[in-house]
Amino acid sequence: MLISVGNKTVDYNVVNKPIHISLLLQYLLAKRLILDKIKAAIGYENIGVFVPGCTLFAVEINRFFHATDIAVHGGYSITEILL
Repeated sequence: MLISVGNKTVDYNVVNKPIHISLLLQYLLAKRLILDKIKAAIGYENIGVFVPGCTLFAVEINRFFHATDIAVHGGYSITEILL
């Protein structure tokens, strides 16, 4: 349920459309019951954003982080800049 609700909200957020009220309620329930616990487990409340020092993530990984409301900004490390 979490993955499907999260993926549906990602689809709305990517195109900047308002989320339907029933989906929003499902997402808020999932956020309260599961997503906030995931964030607490990885220590996200102590940081504001993840910046991985690697190549870009797979689309599925990006969607997971976006669905769990965790900000991930991909970047390039020094090896990619020098190429």
